[in-house]
Amino acid sequence: MKFIKIVFTVVIILLVVALIYPNTEVKSVTNGEIIKISNNDTAGWSWHQRPLAVHYKGEKDKTYIGTITNTGDVQITSYNHESKEMKKNTLDTFDGAQGGGDDHSSPALLIRNSDKRIIVFWTGHSSKTIYYAISKEPEDISLFGATREISNPTGDYSYVQPIELTAENKIYL
Repeated sequence: MKFIKIVFTVVIILLVVALIYPNTEVKSVTNGEIIKISNNDTAGWSWHQRPLAVHYKGEKDKTYIGTITNTGDVQITSYNHESKEMKKNTLDTFDGAQGGGDDHSSPALLIRNSDKRIIVFWTGHSSKTIYYAISKEPEDISLFGATREISNPTGDYSYVQPIELTAENKIYL
């Protein structure tokens, strides 16, 4: 668990540096390779959402990063540490009425323990709805199922933070 916290902290630090200096390559502390963390110069996120990035070693060795663009695109990027390949997928675009385009809408990530599929959660600024999508394949961001909603007419959601408790077979937000 301590190792996961260290990796998470390193990824967040690298992401912050990449966002401050978007055209600068950042050195990965995990194995010394040079990578540019984000291939989107308008990517943003808020430190309130967790996790923003996940380094996962399963069938593949990948880092997944969730961001929101200044135009409201909810995106997930994956970086394969073995092939050096970076992929990006846009899951949704918020308009002004949904509260998109600001850091409140940045996605949080979870790799589900049972099947290693990636779940991306996002919501607008003070929204009544949390949106989420589940990858069709484990450890792969290229195709997601339909966007689903968790709504509460009296709710006021921001800053999604998914936590999976495997003993209970539940995900809490």
